[in-house]
Amino acid sequence: IFHYSDVLLKKYNNHQLMTASCVAYIFRVIWYTSFTNPWMILLVEPLHGVTFACKALAAVHYAAELAPEGLQTSAQGLSNTIQSLGVITGSMLG
Repeated sequence: IFHYSDVLLKKYNNHQLMTASCVAYIFRVIWYTSFTNPWMILLVEPLHGVTFACKALAAVHYAAELAPEGLQTSAQGLSNTIQSLGVITGSMLG
């Protein structure tokens, strides 16, 4: 998906990519709950690539759009810091 990021960004905006990521995540999680055999996870796990790539692509592009000229790298760092704080908080709270 990252290989085709230029094509995706021309065709879809950040909101559409983030929506695709959320829909893929919801579908994945709901599908996980229906498995009775652990090997079934291998069927749905490729959707993780869609979930992660669409979310990351939208976040990077959005941060680059919002950042003033010359501060794009700082915007990416801030975006990743906020995401990491969310992961840490979620891990600590359960």
